[in-house]
Amino acid sequence: MGPDDPGDAELDDDAAQNGSVAMDRDGRMSQAGEERRRAAEAAIARIGDGTSGRCAICDGVVASEQLQAEPATRRCLSFERRGR
Repeated sequence: MGPDDPGDAELDDDAAQNGSVAMDRDGRMSQAGEERRRAAEAAIARIGDGTSGRCAICDGVVASEQLQAEPATRRCLSFERRGR
């Protein structure tokens, strides 16, 4: 394959597309990590202000099993199931 070979251009296009896909994936992973960090910080703040374990919508009790599975949860099972 020489410098003017059309196969080289196709390889370059494939490499660019693969790089773009990897950057998109990395961006999504970075965004998800940032969202988890913010949720963890909010959970720590709720512990500090005494609202941890209380539903942010109805002020009901968030089950301890639910908090163990997802410590950053803000809603009781009733509202989690409703998807609010």
